[in-house]
Amino acid sequence: MENSIKGRFMGAVCYDLSRCWQVVETPHYSNVVYRLMTYNLLAPDMVVKHKSHYGGFEEQHLNWGNRLNKLTQEVQVLNPDILCLQEVQCSHLPQIMRRFKATTMRSYNYIFQQKLESESDGIAIIYDMIKLELIGHRALGRQVQEPNKREDFDRFALMGKFNLTGTPKQLIVCSAHLLQGSPLGTDGRPDIVQRLRSELLQYSRDHENGNCIPIILGGDFNFSSGTKPFRTLTTPTVYSACSKQLVPVYTTTTKQVSAYDSKQGWIDADHIFYSKGCPRYNIRPCSYYLLPRICLEQLPNHFLGSDHYCLVGAQCPTNYNPADFYVQVLAVVPGREAESRERIAKICDNFAVSKVARGMEQLLATKNLEQPLEQPENGYTYKATWFMQFRAVLWRSWLSVLKEPLLVKVRLIQTTMVAILIGLIFLGQQLTQVGVMNINGAIFLFLTNMTFQNVFATINVFTSELPVFMREARSRLYRCDTYFLGKTIAELPLFLTVPLVFTAIAYPMIGLRPGVMHFFNCLALVTLVANVSTSFGYLISCASSSTSMALSVGPPVIIPFLLFGGFFLNSGSVPVYLKWLSYLSWFRYANEGLLINQWADVEAGEISCTSSNTTCPSSGKVILETLNFSAEDLPLDYLGLGILIVSFRVLAYLALRLRARRKE
Repeated sequence: MENSIKGRFMGAVCYDLSRCWQVVETPHYSNVVYRLMTYNLLAPDMVVKHKSHYGGFEEQHLNWGNRLNKLTQEVQVLNPDILCLQEVQCSHLPQIMRRFKATTMRSYNYIFQQKLESESDGIAIIYDMIKLELIGHRALGRQVQEPNKREDFDRFALMGKFNLTGTPKQLIVCSAHLLQGSPLGTDGRPDIVQRLRSELLQYSRDHENGNCIPIILGGDFNFSSGTKPFRTLTTPTVYSACSKQLVPVYTTTTKQVSAYDSKQGWIDADHIFYSKGCPRYNIRPCSYYLLPRICLEQLPNHFLGSDHYCLVGAQCPTNYNPADFYVQVLAVVPGREAESRERIAKICDNFAVSKVARGMEQLLATKNLEQPLEQPENGYTYKATWFMQFRAVLWRSWLSVLKEPLLVKVRLIQTTMVAILIGLIFLGQQLTQVGVMNINGAIFLFLTNMTFQNVFATINVFTSELPVFMREARSRLYRCDTYFLGKTIAELPLFLTVPLVFTAIAYPMIGLRPGVMHFFNCLALVTLVANVSTSFGYLISCASSSTSMALSVGPPVIIPFLLFGGFFLNSGSVPVYLKWLSYLSWFRYANEGLLINQWADVEAGEISCTSSNTTCPSSGKVILETLNFSAEDLPLDYLGLGILIVSFRVLAYLALRLRARRKE
């Protein structure tokens, strides 16, 4: 159908086929787009009432059946989510709805308000119920008196408040139709415009939280851009906590005349406005449908069913992803392949002759490609600086952590429950020969719990995002080092909180060495263990090609380090040929440091020997000597844990870098 329309348009010398979508220069990021269309349909009763205005028109161009076909074709091609309609004859509204629903396959519903009590036409808002849910609506009007006629009531605007499906956001849509300068005796448009603006601001007030709701206003205003009513409507206004301004979608540089008046000729009467300045969220135009260059032929004619051009703007809340928008605009819709491909061809053809395309060609022609742009890495260049890349990746990684609050809560609850369980099992240990063994076992449980909990929490961090990382790295969005640092730093607060919660609960319940310094020494060592195991998990994740492989490799690799911790095997009994491996075990450094913190200042006589048939250590020094530990090695234990954190993370980065280079 659209192909036949195009053929007829191409055959008309006076009609310009340059109407296409113009994407705004700075699209914003969001996950929803709403296409709004405003159109004065020219009600059949208006044609009859003002028949003298259309005396030179052919009857077929004024026939409602023919005009409805043309109007329906435009709606089908443009496929709007919201239609702000004016001069809708109430008796024809059911017919219009049936045609629009059948051609667009949308779940349209509507709200309608008769304009004048003495007339049969009115204002309507048609909306897609799948994308918008109507909350409420209201009409704006005023008493008018035409000379020698009875008083009437002019309803010049219809406002609807909607919930945006799938989001917690709301939207105000207003369809307006302002009468011409003095159809009823007096030009009251300045007062109407002032009231329209104030009523819209008041209606957009969100009384629950004190914020304001964004507004889209479209209609036939019967005044031009730059006039006093236009300036009144677009003047910034402070209303309570909201500082809001109505901004035209079609600016003075892109807007041409939009309607044909039999007396005045071509006029600029139709507009679309959107609000900006809401504290919570705004809406911005993603694109708008360009008006054609005006010809001498009058409207309605062979091609268009009204004496107005339709205005269409694709509106999107802020934070809209440009890629999602471009996919939506350029995608081939199932069941409408021919129409979609023709639309895509038009967009591409118009882009090819646009200023942006010419600017890109000139830039490529004049740019010395041998000179790197910024940040060379492996012979490649990046448009963003290192700090900009790092900030963006860090912010995205932090948001990914915040998007899973349940996972964070589960981690903290798990840590709390394990700490309470260990505390209850080893509750209130005394300094006896039995208590010495129990305390040493509890200390080693500190290490094993921190190790396995944090290794398995990070072992899938990089493997789960590996496809995304490889695609974005190949696209030169960011460097490998900025990605690695951003991911690891974003998760750091959690890996500092977990050991704090665990130690604060288990330490006093078990009855470990009292004293503030002893507690903070224990906390520091447990925190270092948590971050060493986290770094080791990063290494396994970066070196593995998949999560399943990382889960298979991780536990067997941890076991040798566990054996060299000094609990199962005395540190003095490690074979010489494996001595080097014991220096890579964080269990050894942490176990030695925690035992030194516990026993180094336990003097002779503090340990009660209650069983005569067992060996009883006389002091803490004896316990450390039995395990081949020395109190003088505590600084070396801190240093060893710190070196392991750095070493494992450097190796993890090198593994990720190597994997990225192999995929080039």
